[in-house]
Amino acid sequence: MINKRSFNKIVISFLILNLGLIFLPQKGFALPGKDVVVNVLAQKPEKAKKPDKKKSRKNADSAKADQKDPELVDLNKRSKAVDRYNKGIDYYRDKKYKDAVSEFEKAIELDPMFFAAYSNLGLAYTRIKKYRKAVEAFRSALTYNSSHITSINGLADALYRMGEPELAIKQWNELLEIDPDYALAYYNIGVAYQSRKKFEEAKDAYKQAISIDTGFSEAYYNLALLYERDKDIEKAMLMYQKAASTKPGASYAKKAKKIAEKYQKKLQKDKK
Repeated sequence: MINKRSFNKIVISFLILNLGLIFLPQKGFALPGKDVVVNVLAQKPEKAKKPDKKKSRKNADSAKADQKDPELVDLNKRSKAVDRYNKGIDYYRDKKYKDAVSEFEKAIELDPMFFAAYSNLGLAYTRIKKYRKAVEAFRSALTYNSSHITSINGLADALYRMGEPELAIKQWNELLEIDPDYALAYYNIGVAYQSRKKFEEAKDAYKQAISIDTGFSEAYYNLALLYERDKDIEKAMLMYQKAASTKPGASYAKKAKKIAEKYQKKLQKDKK
């Protein structure tokens, strides 16, 4: 028999699962090499949101009225799944990604329809460079929520890292059909095109990212590198200036500012 206190706790966990969860942060990426920066757009990871107390009480009362409801039979497992999920987030925050993988997998064993756990499992697998497993996890998440932005972006990211940039670009374009203002997708498309030496397409993608997010420092920086490649010093200077001013605390900001100042002096000298 489940006592009143335990029963209410289980009902609250059930509500958490059905109200929606906040996912771990997801980073974009950039081309490997010392001259290209990594995008760091991400929110802080959080555990499952606590439900409104009034709604919880109302749901608990309803549950008591009909304890033969088949959904309530699995409430204990779902409660344990939430605990495992939150432990996974703690491990992920501490950069213990293998432990995070283990906890997310245990959450899924307890609740095979826990799509948040699949999505964050994909992120954890990506961190330990098991990209094929990450792809499987993200695809599982998308079977339960086909328009989940984090999972689509994560799937594209993993495909890119597996050496499938064209498939990755396809996923990002599908993401943009759902959310046309998702600047990170344009940025990552730019990176993928840049890796394929499709430099004009990369420029267009970075420009799209900047048109949506005018503070997208990494996109300015990568554009500066492309303009440098074209020997367009004036545009490269402007992009380096933007990269430094929009994120002055970034690791590359000092270098960007220094290069911009060098090009500015060169342009002033050439005008004399």
